[in-house]
Amino acid sequence: MAYQEDGEGIAMPRKPRRLLDTGYYHIVLKGSGNQILFESEGDYRKFLSYLYEFAARHKLQLIAWCLMSNHVHLVVLDTAQALSSCIHDLATAYAVHFNRCNGHSGPVFDGRFHSVLIESDEQFLSAVRYVHDNPQRASICSASDYPWSSYGEYLHPESSLVKTDVLFDLIGGKERYEAFLSDDSYGTYVFRGTSRLKDEDAIIVAKQLLGSDELSKLRSLPTEHRAHGLQLLRDAGLTLKQVERVTGIGRGIISRYTHA
Repeated sequence: MAYQEDGEGIAMPRKPRRLLDTGYYHIVLKGSGNQILFESEGDYRKFLSYLYEFAARHKLQLIAWCLMSNHVHLVVLDTAQALSSCIHDLATAYAVHFNRCNGHSGPVFDGRFHSVLIESDEQFLSAVRYVHDNPQRASICSASDYPWSSYGEYLHPESSLVKTDVLFDLIGGKERYEAFLSDDSYGTYVFRGTSRLKDEDAIIVAKQLLGSDELSKLRSLPTEHRAHGLQLLRDAGLTLKQVERVTGIGRGIISRYTHA
């Protein structure tokens, strides 16, 4: 089973403050054909046991994780440059377990995992928030009530198997963790596993950049302001079609006032 890594991520709207040490990544593993990855509590536990086993073996440090029904989010520190080997071993071992225990056959994961290099403090903070907030964004439950993420490990770092000190150093201590998770001033983070922004994320990015009110009024703004707003959306990675969809402005006008 071959695994490759690709992708890019954006954290908005703040500019990076300073670079973290190199080697931090946000990773997404998806079920093949969007299939369910976990059919029982035992599946979740088995995946976690493999995750910790292979992370230790390949000297990856786990920063955050969240196991959703058909995909997995990880934030890791890979100083040993063993990311691909670790994910390959993890995915292979879990696929054998899943197929054997659940009567399935064939691929369990997509043939590649998506990996985004984290290059700034702000991107790091936004990525951890994004990972822990997955259950709430999916309308499953609040992040604090979801059992299959590292959210709780940050509340009890003394018994945690994830590396919590990096985040605590950036936000000013453990006592600020829950306030940090609810602080919208950190902006919206969108994981981009490919160079193209997903349609469902385009509206999130647009509202973050322009605000809901200005976005809804963009068509009626003076030409200079309208052109500036359209260019911001294009610079953020929205296609002409996506900009048209979220603004209601025709593609001809968008093309006239923007460049890719």
